[in-house]
Amino acid sequence: MKRTRVIYPLLTLAAAALLPACAVQPQTNGPLGCPVFAPNVQVRYGDSSIEVNALKKVKPGCRLVFQLLPDSARGPDGLDYDNVKVTIKGKEGADGAHWINFSETAANTSKRKYSATTPPDQEEGIYYYLVEVEKVGTLDPRVDVEK
Repeated sequence: MKRTRVIYPLLTLAAAALLPACAVQPQTNGPLGCPVFAPNVQVRYGDSSIEVNALKKVKPGCRLVFQLLPDSARGPDGLDYDNVKVTIKGKEGADGAHWINFSETAANTSKRKYSATTPPDQEEGIYYYLVEVEKVGTLDPRVDVEK
């Protein structure tokens, strides 16, 4: 009985001491001043539609993540959007966007994500790229690189 009286207060104090460590920490910068969580470009596509939350800002030397989000409903003739090829690449004639270069299906991509890293010496500016979804269409969004 006496042990219980001692153990409960000690456990309460220990829990109180550990709770601040569980609190959500603010987003801190990684190498080169990059945010820990890279900007996420969501590419949604399905029957005759493509949506891209296009305008993202990224620092030189930092990552930009493209997340493929195919429609789960089947398209014409039973088309499975999880298995159509998505190509994301720097736009022809748009200097400096060569670091964006990807071509794969959502089904063959780890966690349906692809990361592109800007070169550390990337000039500030707006860079255009193409998102082409086979059998659906093409969009030409942009990304801003700023220090």
